[in-house]
Amino acid sequence: MIEVLVEAVNKKLTTVETLRSELGIIGTAEDALLSKLIDQASAMIETYCNRCFAKQKYRETIPGYGNVYLALSVRPVVSVESVKEEGRVITDYSLDSPSSGLLYRRTGWGWNPGIAWNITWHIMANSELANYEVEYTAGYGLPGEPDRTLPADIERACLEIAKTWYLENQQGTNIQSESLGDYSVTYAKPAERTLPQTVLLTLDRWRVFI
Repeated sequence: MIEVLVEAVNKKLTTVETLRSELGIIGTAEDALLSKLIDQASAMIETYCNRCFAKQKYRETIPGYGNVYLALSVRPVVSVESVKEEGRVITDYSLDSPSSGLLYRRTGWGWNPGIAWNITWHIMANSELANYEVEYTAGYGLPGEPDRTLPADIERACLEIAKTWYLENQQGTNIQSESLGDYSVTYAKPAERTLPQTVLLTLDRWRVFI
């Protein structure tokens, strides 16, 4: 089980200034629209990839499997605040690498599977007790932040989505339906739009399958 303890305030995967520059827009009159498009594109990328890219603080309860590594779900890991085993603080571990999210412990992480009787005693699949509680910070520094670490291809994907939607708005190609009497027009919502194939190929490398 994993829960967010401190949610990121900023989740924009690019900046208004960068998007404005790529679109060749002079001035700030459309900044509110550009910011909205970035928010929508960033949210769509999060949904598609099943992950938050911004830095957040998490609490995760996970089982050990009897080896020297304990795998955290969210990466890259920026810092580990605490590790507890059934309430007891553990300090004899180290972070293998931020990208792997693996905590190394020379003495190993205990394995506590359930067992059942069927002619003989046997270990029940997926019955391990989640007896380790880890509080940690994970994610990337986003564009515009002083510690930016977000990979460039993720920002590029966000830019391409936002640019496509902006140009569709300008050209009217995102119109979903029109009527003539008392003229009305319905625009496609971001969630109903398709992502460019090149963007999908980029984001597929970052997807987390739950």
